[in-house]
Amino acid sequence: MTVVQNPKEASYDGMPQSAIATGMIDLVLPIADIPDAIARYVQVRPRLSQPGEDAQVDADDQQSMQRIFTLLRTRTGRDFSRYKRSTILRRITRRMRLRNVEKIDEYLEVLQQHPDEVTTLADDMLITVTNFFRDPLVFERLEKHIIPELLKHKTAEDDFRVWSVGCATGEEPYSLAMLLIEATAHLDSPPRLQVFASDMHEQSLAKARSGIYTGDIQSDVNPQRLKRFFHQENGGFRIRDEVRELVVFVPHNLLGDPPFSKLDLIACRNVMIYLQRDVQRDVIDLFHYALLPDGGLVLGTSETIDASVLFRADDKKLAIYRRRDVPAPETRLPVFPLSHRARRVTHQYETQVSPPTKYRTLHHSIAESYGPPSVLITPEDKAVYLAELAGRFLNLPGGEITQNIFKLAREELRMELRAVVHDARKHETVQHNRAISITREGKPHQVVMSAYPVLGGDHDGFVLLVFDERENSEPRGARRGSQNDENNEPQGASRGFQNDGESQDDEPAASGSRLTASTESARAD
Repeated sequence: MTVVQNPKEASYDGMPQSAIATGMIDLVLPIADIPDAIARYVQVRPRLSQPGEDAQVDADDQQSMQRIFTLLRTRTGRDFSRYKRSTILRRITRRMRLRNVEKIDEYLEVLQQHPDEVTTLADDMLITVTNFFRDPLVFERLEKHIIPELLKHKTAEDDFRVWSVGCATGEEPYSLAMLLIEATAHLDSPPRLQVFASDMHEQSLAKARSGIYTGDIQSDVNPQRLKRFFHQENGGFRIRDEVRELVVFVPHNLLGDPPFSKLDLIACRNVMIYLQRDVQRDVIDLFHYALLPDGGLVLGTSETIDASVLFRADDKKLAIYRRRDVPAPETRLPVFPLSHRARRVTHQYETQVSPPTKYRTLHHSIAESYGPPSVLITPEDKAVYLAELAGRFLNLPGGEITQNIFKLAREELRMELRAVVHDARKHETVQHNRAISITREGKPHQVVMSAYPVLGGDHDGFVLLVFDERENSEPRGARRGSQNDENNEPQGASRGFQNDGESQDDEPAASGSRLTASTESARAD
């Protein structure tokens, strides 16, 4: 428990204000109230099992626990049901002591009556403590061996992509960005550098984006890097734009959101130790999918990959691994929650859910049938999977990172895009927009967008958006209409698609003007 004197009664409020600014303070109290608060905290004895791998919860408490998980999911969008039981019990026990309650059903009442406590508990589940160049030997290995090896065959035509998972307040991704800047400074033809940094804790991400650090970072950052990559500001240090411009901070749930892809390096340190063992295996599968061949994976030094066919150890002591180029049959696809609507409770902390891997499977199956660049869109209009060339029709807007397709689309496409997607869902048939002129790479192009609705099964309401583009010629299709209008038909659109669970190499069944995803095949996936 951390307690700070109320700055309003302090003669000099700088120290308490600085402590509060860390976001790690539990109580802010007048001096006179602090002794009683400490005494109550020590005296409260929550009636929960002692945290441990085999800790059990009785039936009544188990029901309360499940309701707590539901509250957390509903109000914060975070699902902690696949975290280790010991972690969950430890965090809940701490909050119960701070709230001076000893029974879990009493704490449940506190959560129901005080929405801010739900947010506080959810934040307490996350680890937000980190520092620059944490575990110096790990960063030394990355600097001298891993990054130079991964850069060997990169040119100015290539991207070098890094993902920092569970980035907290940003020290790790900024540290990686510094290494990349240093490593590419002497290259004649350096690749484009991109560092994606993700976390579920919005407050930590906000601090990371600001790039201002007030702690004693001199103990973690050597004088040369401190001089090159920081400048002093307001009693602290701010990351220079050279580094900040490389890093994109985005809210992301590792166990639910689609991963980044085509990555050269992933750093996910001290995240998996809080997850159940079967979930850890799923995360490793996810990382294997996201990485390029021979890509690097850095875990926490207390984490390991045991007997994995997907990765080989580069330095097991430092928990650094390299991706194996394993044939497809050896790759087990990860299974994570698809959406809250699809959940149903099965037992104590588990939920049976639709895997986001289906995004990939569904998209690949459809895209192979239709060919042109495409985007898979959820019923909430989120772009969850893109074909390789679909990015030419999208822009990344400024501000908060978004998945909304109508915000991502090029401005000249947005109005027609919204109409064609709306009509496809409304009429449950394939819809095509009128031809739109765009300029790409200095040349005029004509684009027709086709929206293929997915009907039935777990993916009802999804839409496959297909871009049919031609350079300096009349496009196919000049108005929005149904699939039966042959003159308005983009190439390949004469077939429907049925997700029947068969191999992707099988011929899709002709199903008229809609895509049908069967519930049974979704379960089989």
